Amino acid sequence: MIPTIIARNTAGVRGVGLPILPPLERVSTHPGMIVHCTGGPSRTTDTAAGLERVRVIQHSHTAPKHWIERDGKRVNIGGNGWKYGGYGFVVLPNGVIVEMRGWGIRGAHAGGGKGYNRWIGVVVLGRGRDMTTAEQNSILWLRGVHLERGGGDGVLPHNAVSRKACPG
Repeated sequence: MIPTIIARNTAGVRGVGLPILPPLERVSTHPGMIVHCTGGPSRTTDTAAGLERVRVIQHSHTAPKHWIERDGKRVNIGGNGWKYGGYGFVVLPNGVIVEMRGWGIRGAHAGGGKGYNRWIGVVVLGRGRDMTTAEQNSILWLRGVHLERGGGDGVLPHNAVSRKACPG
């Protein structure tokens, strides 16, 4: 079954605050898929509430960095300062898929200089260990499309490619 997909250029996403995608580096295919989780408790099955979380992700990824001194260390309490949200897609708990960067765009979700930003990044809302059946089905559907587009068959959790607790 094809899940509901909200494209970034539809009124539904723009209405939640996602801007027009700026010029970003393209990739011909994604070598694999990296699954992330937001770490928050967002388990709502309400699409409107999920879209609000997507807007918050977009803002935190694109807001400028703001450094302060805390306990003798420099700490960024601002955003990441990226041009656009770092993920290719966000999967809501009800299985709705929201396009951020989409296909064929280099991500900003997994750095480290090992080329993982060429992989498609998919994020679920919540801690990642308790995904709903709808989330799982949508991730499997995205993986199928990814493979149909000639993408690599690797699937990794975020914590396999960076020093994060995110189980993906």
